[in-house]
Amino acid sequence: MTGAVEGDLIALATEVVDAFTDPATRAVPIGLVAAALHSDRAAEAKRAYYDARHEAAAAIAARGVERGELPPGVDARELVRQTCAPIFYRVFVSGEPVDRATAERAARAALAAARAGVF
Repeated sequence: MTGAVEGDLIALATEVVDAFTDPATRAVPIGLVAAALHSDRAAEAKRAYYDARHEAAAAIAARGVERGELPPGVDARELVRQTCAPIFYRVFVSGEPVDRATAERAARAALAAARAGVF
């Protein structure tokens, strides 16, 4: 935790980028998503994993609301989804590289949307 919602969202997005780019760890999240396309059991495991991750990351929004950095009623899970979605899109759809700049852009875009009341 950085003490500011923007920093916390960037840290979250950077963690996701690191998981998909570190040669020592990238096979696990990629394998989990790929397996979930072919197995109901793997799909359930993926849902449970990401549900727990969303729940934990949703605390970022709660702290942001408490500090007055986000409007009350912001959808915390949607904030997390919108922060991570551009990274997943690049990894699984377009094949474009992801890096810290990708993480920062995704986090800032999601934050701007949340502050504008989009979710």
